[in-house]
Amino acid sequence: MPGLQKTEFFKGGETQPIGLKAGLNIAPFTPKEVWEKFSYTIEEIDEMGAIESDINGYINQMVPQFIQGKVPFTEWDNYVATIKKMNLDRYMEIYTQAYERYKAD
Repeated sequence: MPGLQKTEFFKGGETQPIGLKAGLNIAPFTPKEVWEKFSYTIEEIDEMGAIESDINGYINQMVPQFIQGKVPFTEWDNYVATIKKMNLDRYMEIYTQAYERYKAD
């Protein structure tokens, strides 16, 4: 459960001077807005699941090959094009619809 603890009562590491300074140092780089998870229809979940499975499988296969040099980075554009062919635009369309619903609530 979320709660609030005053530093006068809580003496964890994040209340110590070095932790407070670190927090101030990263403050400019933190997101201005944090979204909760979006909600999807059953149909969207099914469709996204299939698309995501294909895309993630391909990414999981190709990333190590790029890292190990088995596939040269000159193939990067083909890699991206393949992901787009795997229905990425539809995936992003569903995601955008869920975002629009989120903003409307």
